Amino acid sequence: MGSSFKFDDREIKRLVDETVNEVARQYEHALDQMGLDLKGRPVEDIKSLVRARFEDLGGDITDPELTNIARAISEGTKISFNVQVED
Repeated sequence: MGSSFKFDDREIKRLVDETVNEVARQYEHALDQMGLDLKGRPVEDIKSLVRARFEDLGGDITDPELTNIARAISEGTKISFNVQVED
């Protein structure tokens, strides 16, 4: 017995884009909240909290991104992600 499936490439791309954008919104929301709570705190204190939050959301972050994000949070800078899904 065999089965075949036909996938609509455009629909798959749309679903992937939606999913990736939703994940980015979750991270941005988490970082916005951290910005409200942690503005003005030392970067080194913020780094461990950012790493933990990324892990809570199922992600991973390495330096220098971790330091850059922690610095932005400390300075009160809005953080946004530019999401691009490559074919």
